[in-house]
Amino acid sequence: MLWELAFERIPYENYTIEEIHNHVAVERKREVIYENIDDEKQEKKLYFETIISAWRDDFTLRPSLQNIFLKLNEAYLLVKQEKLEFKHKNCDHKSIVDSKSLLNINELKIGYLMPIQIDEGIIAHKKKNYKLAFDCFEYHANLGSPLAMYWKAYYLYDGRTGVKNIELARKLFKKVADLDDADAQLRYAFSLLDEQRKLPQQYEQEFAKYIRLSAYNDNVTAQYNLGDMYIKGMYIEQNKKLGAKFINIAAIRNHPKAVDYFKN
Repeated sequence: MLWELAFERIPYENYTIEEIHNHVAVERKREVIYENIDDEKQEKKLYFETIISAWRDDFTLRPSLQNIFLKLNEAYLLVKQEKLEFKHKNCDHKSIVDSKSLLNINELKIGYLMPIQIDEGIIAHKKKNYKLAFDCFEYHANLGSPLAMYWKAYYLYDGRTGVKNIELARKLFKKVADLDDADAQLRYAFSLLDEQRKLPQQYEQEFAKYIRLSAYNDNVTAQYNLGDMYIKGMYIEQNKKLGAKFINIAAIRNHPKAVDYFKN
């Protein structure tokens, strides 16, 4: 659609569905960009490179619709006082660019290419593609996504990509925790532990508060820990009956330590 708007032409005009499929899916060809993408006008470069980035064969490298909107808005701001005109050149419309040879789309380095969406970032994490995942989470966290903030904090806390920042991770976990996210509440509580996995005295009330919040928000690990705290009277007023209740709930949900607690 962006190509069509730029050149005011119908893409693949006079082609049959079979011919379009062959050119795009089989031969990896695309429409011709009738412009120099290295044009000195930054707004034109942004616009055409956005088109090219959306043509990448690997869908995980394509910008999302949201990111395309952001780039179009950036281009608009550059030209809001100057009408952007696209030069049309006379050429045979049957001439279609080979995306691998002429534009070399899959190897083209576009500095502003946006990261993948968060759910795809989580998939990358599960596949242990940590660099791709972290770049995704960091970008979306900067846009204000609580889920991305949680994952960015997760990466910063354990230094999975070589960048470790426990203080920032703690702040991000707390920010998401205060949005009533059970997992973030648990992570924030445990981020208060020191390097020896001990809890400094000044954090005891804070730790107990967020473990309790997470437990009541149905996090099974928090439920076990809260039960253990109640039974031992650790960081919280002792209540063995209530502690056993929480550990029992965690055991029913197959939390390993809770199950072992009742076995022993």
